[in-house]
Formats: sequence, structure tokens, C-alpha cells
Amino acid sequence: LIPVMVPVSKGKNMKAQPPLSRMSREELEDSLFRLREEHMLVKELSWKLSKNLHRWEKERKGNIRLQATQEE
Repeated sequence: LIPVMVPVSKGKNMKAQPPLSRMSREELEDSLFRLREEHMLVKELSWKLSKNLHRWEKERKGNIRLQATQEE
């Protein structure tokens, strides 16, 4: 039998894997563990980017205020 490959997502980084019913328990557990790790990395990156964005916004607002006071 040739396993049928099913796309996991329709995004840019599309991966193909056999249907869940044909995967062994070990494969399912590995897949779940890998997804959890990827999810945590994405969350971590999003927090870092969010912090940077807030910092840049504060700096920008501060620069705008400085320019306004210098013009007066």
C-alpha cells in the first residue's frame, strides 16, 4: 500500500503527512510534541516583537514631543 499524503495546511510552509488514522501512536505523539514546541517559539517571538513595537512607539512619541517643544 502507498500511503496517501494529505496537506496539513494550505499555507506557504505546507507539509504533507499521512491521514491521522494511519499514523502510529508514536508518530502522533511526536507530531504533537513538535507542534507544541513550534507554538511556544512562535509565542515567544510574538512577545518579543510586541515589546519592541511598544518601545518604538514610546520613542516615536517622545521624539514628536521633543520636536514640538523645540519648534515653539
